[in-house]
Amino acid sequence: MNRLEYMNSKNTKSLVKICFITYCIILMCQILAQGYICYNNALYSEQYYTFWHFSEWLINYEGGFVRRGLCGEILLFLYNTLGINISVVLYIISYTSTIALIMLTFIIFKRKGLSFILLPTVIALGGFAMNIVPAYRRDTVILLFIFAIFYLYRQYHNSNKFTYYILFCICGIAVILMHEASFFLFVPAIFIHRLINGKGRTLLINSANSTALIFPIIITMGSVCLFSGDRETANAIWESYTPFFNEIFGKIPEMGLGVEALTWDSLETFKFHFATNYTEPLVGAVPRWVAWIAIFLLTFYLCANVNMLKIFSYEKEGVNFTRLTEILIFQFISLSLMFTILSCDLRRVVIYWTLSSFFIYTMLGEGWQTDIPIINNAAIRINRLFNKNRILSNKVFYIVIAITLICPYSGFPLETAYKSSIVGNIFELLKRGADIVLPYLDF
Repeated sequence: MNRLEYMNSKNTKSLVKICFITYCIILMCQILAQGYICYNNALYSEQYYTFWHFSEWLINYEGGFVRRGLCGEILLFLYNTLGINISVVLYIISYTSTIALIMLTFIIFKRKGLSFILLPTVIALGGFAMNIVPAYRRDTVILLFIFAIFYLYRQYHNSNKFTYYILFCICGIAVILMHEASFFLFVPAIFIHRLINGKGRTLLINSANSTALIFPIIITMGSVCLFSGDRETANAIWESYTPFFNEIFGKIPEMGLGVEALTWDSLETFKFHFATNYTEPLVGAVPRWVAWIAIFLLTFYLCANVNMLKIFSYEKEGVNFTRLTEILIFQFISLSLMFTILSCDLRRVVIYWTLSSFFIYTMLGEGWQTDIPIINNAAIRINRLFNKNRILSNKVFYIVIAITLICPYSGFPLETAYKSSIVGNIFELLKRGADIVLPYLDF
């Protein structure tokens, strides 16, 4: 590389860094603005309790043991014993956990030498800023627990101290009681890691040890699946908040969707989610699965090549791309049920996939190996493709994908899908700014 090429490369990288920093600052300002608006205009509105935003938090055990009831039981206890306002508590939890997750991810990427360019794209997808933070429901809290679980497991695996195992079980059980789908984020990965890296002499012994390790969590998962809820349970839960609702609204609002979901028929719900994600039309006769395949592949491409464009990267030894690719593939398989029939909020599920993969890479990366030939071979071939293909190995192409990737919430509303991309974020922010400023300009 001659001096001119070096200077051009350096100037381009500096420009990208400036744009990146500016965009991140805008996102953080947007999060703060959304927090202010939420607190002043919407915090005490009935829709926060009838929609998913807060109503799912309210599921408790007042109608008997039921899935997702831990958070609501704690909230109801705080209100009944201390008179703490549930609205304010949920607001604080939503925003503090979001900020904590952003900071945690920032620290992880810095320590592992991962390029920060992914942070506002496949990690947050602009969602924390362009959508109200409470719309993510308990996701940020769950992801913080998932990181803690991987950390405690690693400590136990390395030291064999029983204290770490107890804490690991407590966190694992707690996160399952928050939301049973979190099972798929950490249990398969930990089982495989323990199986492959176990200290037993045979596969049978390691399988038994792996099963014993997660047995309390498996029992918890079975319990929440068995006690999935019904109409009677949902009514009892909603009525348990009568004093609170009367204090805030002077009446009992219509039952929130989060609690109402306990009454849904499982098979019909699965069919609805699958149709919403894949079989319903996107444009004309083109089904939605075409778009989602593209989104999954492009998200995978960005994550697997996280350091193709090194922005604030600190790692001297670099990233083990094959190992990271194996983890991304394995986590995608683990979350396949969530990608198909357990959820239709796929932007949230993509965040589960990407963040949990980087958690595993951070906590278990050194000893991670699936020892599954099909995954190992796929990872090797994919990395060869990324390195040798002129388009896929091109940094300009990588940047274009990073700033244009879209990932809508539920279904695929084309008129709003673009908002989940960086380009869409910027356009929307400029539009909002113009709507505020133009009325004050006298032409």
